[in-house]
Amino acid sequence: MAQYAWATCPNEIYAQVRDLLDGLRAILGSTMQGLYLHGSLALGCFNPDRSDIDLLVITHGPMTIHEKFVAAELLLNLSSRPRPLEISFLTRKQMSPWRHPAPYDFHFGEDHRTRMVADLADDGWRAWNDVRRRDPDLAAHLTVVRARGICVFGQPVADTFPHVPHADYVDAILDDLSWSQAHLETNATYAILNACRILGYLADGGIRSKDEGGVWALDHLPADHAATIALALDDYRTNANPSFDPSQIETFMAFVKTRI
Repeated sequence: MAQYAWATCPNEIYAQVRDLLDGLRAILGSTMQGLYLHGSLALGCFNPDRSDIDLLVITHGPMTIHEKFVAAELLLNLSSRPRPLEISFLTRKQMSPWRHPAPYDFHFGEDHRTRMVADLADDGWRAWNDVRRRDPDLAAHLTVVRARGICVFGQPVADTFPHVPHADYVDAILDDLSWSQAHLETNATYAILNACRILGYLADGGIRSKDEGGVWALDHLPADHAATIALALDDYRTNANPSFDPSQIETFMAFVKTRI
């Protein structure tokens, strides 16, 4: 299975992102500062059969409740056609001064679909601006977009995103590590490769994709774990759906904890 970057992605993926951009520009107008890719499509390891499209939208000011309603309809219509969208909306003031966990204006992911559909149907959406939300994952997303993100529309990455302190980024990725370890039974490949890229960052500060994390780990971690890492890497690249040895995964995760 081929892996793609934004510049080489299949036409249907490019069209999905362009349709999203066109829709958001129509909704937000001059309030929209930019649309940015992070995650696998920016890092060059996008798998059309399993990857999400990870995005950040930066606005000059907060969205109105009506803009959120229309944006929700757009996102529900475009997500998973063909790939799921994972997108956060932030204002300039929510990024500066930097705070962790960072506040955000709006968010959509497929995990939110059921609740969002219900809110649109029963007027729950009218209360969306009544709650101020924060997301610790944004420390990781902003770090990745500053290091390797892609501007699809708007001002350049370097002129848009603040520096995230090392401690906040580490807090975010370790929180994600805990989450992935809790979901080993349903997504062992993610948990293993995510742990690899985290160890790589802690070793040398490199911002890596999951694929690059696996490659780094095969070169730098003890050979005892090579088979487990190679199996995860092969699954990530080919959708092989392998049968992992639970004891080997447990041993690897215990090793990761000792390294951290």
